[in-house]
Amino acid sequence: MNDTPAMPAAGPEGLRILVVDDDADNRRMLTRRLMRNGYRTGVACDGHEAVECVEGEAFDIVLMDYMMPRMNGIEALRRIRETYPPGALPVIMVTAETEPDTVVEALKAGANDFVAKPIEMPIVLARLAAQVERLEAQRRLAEMNESLERRVAERTSCLESEIARRKDVEARMRATQDRLQQAIAAKTRFLANMSHELRTPLNAINGFAELMLNEVGGRVEPPAFRGYVKDIHDSGRHLLDIINDILDIVGFENGKTELVEKVVPIDEILEMSCRMFACQARDNDLDLTIEPPDGALQLRCDPRLIRQAVMNLVGNAIKNTPSGGTVTVRFDRLDDGSGALVVRDTGCGIPRDRIPEMVKPFEQVDTSYTRSHGGLGLGLPLVVGIAERHDGKLDLDSDEGQGLTARIVLGGERVVLDADAVA
Repeated sequence: MNDTPAMPAAGPEGLRILVVDDDADNRRMLTRRLMRNGYRTGVACDGHEAVECVEGEAFDIVLMDYMMPRMNGIEALRRIRETYPPGALPVIMVTAETEPDTVVEALKAGANDFVAKPIEMPIVLARLAAQVERLEAQRRLAEMNESLERRVAERTSCLESEIARRKDVEARMRATQDRLQQAIAAKTRFLANMSHELRTPLNAINGFAELMLNEVGGRVEPPAFRGYVKDIHDSGRHLLDIINDILDIVGFENGKTELVEKVVPIDEILEMSCRMFACQARDNDLDLTIEPPDGALQLRCDPRLIRQAVMNLVGNAIKNTPSGGTVTVRFDRLDDGSGALVVRDTGCGIPRDRIPEMVKPFEQVDTSYTRSHGGLGLGLPLVVGIAERHDGKLDLDSDEGQGLTARIVLGGERVVLDADAVA
């Protein structure tokens, strides 16, 4: 069946009505009155001609008599409905039979409406107007559906394009991430291998330099050479420290640094971390102060790593603080039970917006300190790695010209009293 309705123009103008009646007077009367009301018409004398007209020409509505020779209206209606459903081509039956069975039969056969004889033209025009309104509503609905389907198709196409684009971006991001991970792994292997390769000869250089400084094999002559040997020894120690820092960072990145945990007094950690800087602080005319914690507190940690972290912070503070300044080292017990190892200096400080750069390996923030002291920028990243390995974090608070406060914050489960300490 053809499901596509014959769409009319708005109003009766231009609509074509097929008048089917075996009575010539009825055909002429209906045709004349319909044309007077703006319809175009076609005629058929019986049901057989009606079927042929519908199959050969385009009509918008069929006005069909019920009783006709050769093929009556009901049979013609059934034949028309084999091709056109009620929504595609409305059929109005005209009948002198007013019995309910006749009306029901016509409706079951697919009639859209019916008009009783004798024909009252106002009723016919009203029935046609109702079908025209229905056809117009159907036309608008079809246009809306077509527009909606077009918009859905366009939207679907856009979504499919966006999904494809995002999948492509995700694939490229994954590929980039894979390459980045491979590059990081290669860098880590390179640093580890190079550091190990360098550390072996450096240990030998430092060892021989130390023997010569101690004049184990005899006096170093001339005396100026002793200064050269000391420079070699100090430079070797400095380079070895850098290599050890690199190895530590590699260990933290690989997650291979194992903690050797003990419970140690916090004041012992502070004192041992500051002891080696006492002479340097005195030479720089700095006040290096340790504020012991309130009460007999201890820390469950890897003492070597925690001391290394505090020493890095103290060393940075001393190098950043001008003559006459102060470096304070203390432990703060926080309200939530956690604790913080704090190193506070009165040095040059760093811009607040540059703090995130300070904790990246091999990054340096351009401050008065870095311009005069240089360095590889490994100290703070090491502290971050040590803090995170202890399930803690490093907090930095500073502003340019206002000094720097560094806090290694550790969870409350790591802060214990003497009586609660478990070795």
